[in-house]
Amino acid sequence: MLAALLMVLSVPAFAQATSPDSGIPATIQGGATMLGHPRPDAAFVADLQDGVPVQVKTLGLAWSRVAAAGMEGWTASRFLRFSNVDKSSAFAVIAAKNGRLTLREEPATSAKDLGKYMNGNIAAVIEMGKPFTKVALDGKEGYLLTAHLKFSGARESLGTGKVSWPDDPARERNITFRWEDKTGDNRISTIKTGTPFVLLTRGDAWGEIELLGKTGFMMREYLLEDAAPSTVTDPPATDEAMETEQPQAEPTEEIMETEQPLPPN
Repeated sequence: MLAALLMVLSVPAFAQATSPDSGIPATIQGGATMLGHPRPDAAFVADLQDGVPVQVKTLGLAWSRVAAAGMEGWTASRFLRFSNVDKSSAFAVIAAKNGRLTLREEPATSAKDLGKYMNGNIAAVIEMGKPFTKVALDGKEGYLLTAHLKFSGARESLGTGKVSWPDDPARERNITFRWEDKTGDNRISTIKTGTPFVLLTRGDAWGEIELLGKTGFMMREYLLEDAAPSTVTDPPATDEAMETEQPQAEPTEEIMETEQPLPPN
């Protein structure tokens, strides 16, 4: 039984009973650990043995929120298998010229529309092909045009944090989340301050992050990184790893209060 394979040692407050048929189905490969947050020093929730089926609630390139046997938590995405596709192409990120892509029920542009998804949305690859690739996205299986996808293997993260207003972290605002590390016509969405993220890369002006099942860029002045717990012993930090966010007198990124409708693709 799945419950016997899932060895639960503690039940934190976040754990919830979940519907077994929701999310994206995946299998644990090689054994993994379910944790309370998407970082390796987070509280332990459960051991996930090799071959255990899970439902992926939030798909990320580095960390994914999963459910199994009524428990919910985070596991490194490299332990998830969705199909027999090579690990280097296990994930597909939407990268369409017009900013969004239609998920189709069948591999044809005339097939039923299952939803339109902005650039940055992460999908699990079920079967690669041309001109369509079969994917699992947002709890659905369907087809996306291969030419508008960027394929990737699992990635490592640099830590976690929350979207924040520089001079007043408690202030609630909407910050632009972008497909590219520059301003312009490349908006994915706007994100409320306080939203947690996983950091993938740390540039001078921009950070590459994943949140809410999407990956993209946000200006670093809006990314307040979490400090590592003092109980964790790590190698001496480099100058880059010891950087702290400095308050900015005037944020340079524009703030988007509302989403604007997009033209059909």
